[in-house]
Amino acid sequence: MEISYLIHTRTFSFDFNPNFMVRPKDWQPEHILWARRNVLLATSSIDTLVDGRYLIGTTPKGDYKIIGIADYLSNFVKHCNQDIKKQASKFLKDTHNRRTYAFIGIIIKGIEAINITNITKEFLFSIYMKQLDPIWYTNTNLNTIEIPFHNIDNLLSLNSLNPSQAISLPTLTLKNTKLYNQQFNPDLLHTYASSLKNNFVFSTDITSLKQIEKLFDYDSTYILSAPNNIISKLEDILLNENKPLDYSAETLKTDLPNPNNISGQIKSEREKKNLPIITTKNLPSIQKTLLPPTLIAVGLGSAILTALATIISLLI
Repeated sequence: MEISYLIHTRTFSFDFNPNFMVRPKDWQPEHILWARRNVLLATSSIDTLVDGRYLIGTTPKGDYKIIGIADYLSNFVKHCNQDIKKQASKFLKDTHNRRTYAFIGIIIKGIEAINITNITKEFLFSIYMKQLDPIWYTNTNLNTIEIPFHNIDNLLSLNSLNPSQAISLPTLTLKNTKLYNQQFNPDLLHTYASSLKNNFVFSTDITSLKQIEKLFDYDSTYILSAPNNIISKLEDILLNENKPLDYSAETLKTDLPNPNNISGQIKSEREKKNLPIITTKNLPSIQKTLLPPTLIAVGLGSAILTALATIISLLI
């Protein structure tokens, strides 16, 4: 089995290197980008972790596999032997006396299954100490340490590690992400470590809703375990997406009077009361009070006839 290392951490004086403090030699930008995206998922909300977050994944082309743990270094050290503990104290705080954390993992070439019980916190932290010890107190800016792939046999799993019980279906499937409502399940971890399919990522105890939502834009399939409150919030998102479009706001908007159309408002109110509609076109004016010529002629003729009738009656 050919492996290299991937370590995302800081030193005593210098912050995290965006291209990793330690990574495989000759890695291409696409591999670095893929690894950064998923390691940042593993290190998100680090303060909420109880005892580490596992990350297992395979690149889209299947050429590399990643298996590692994100946690505070003090939690790694708790699982180490006494010799390592004696050497580890300097790594536990930075120059500002803050607790230090890291993602420590291995990158594997060309294998489909691995016995993850061999990848312990002690195994990973021993890698960390070997790589970081020479540079921990360095006062100059650091370049990425590139580690060539090399052979190692004690991680090889000829037979998949069978879980103690069948794995249930995910609690929730949302887009490209399947979620299990639990913080940590060794059987779930062993199952996915024993089946390193292309273009998938598995991570435990994800407590950042923001980080999960970012995954929806990626092509990989994500299998995550998460606490109940995160599952509930994601179920609400799914429920809202499945609702039919609500046009009530648009309907309400069309029924509201136009504040710039005052005459329209008056018309509406007067129509409701069955009153004559008043507009600028039928407002009274001097011209509109004059009688039409036809009515004027009829009126004059009637007056003349009345006068003639009176004169004839007097003559008789």
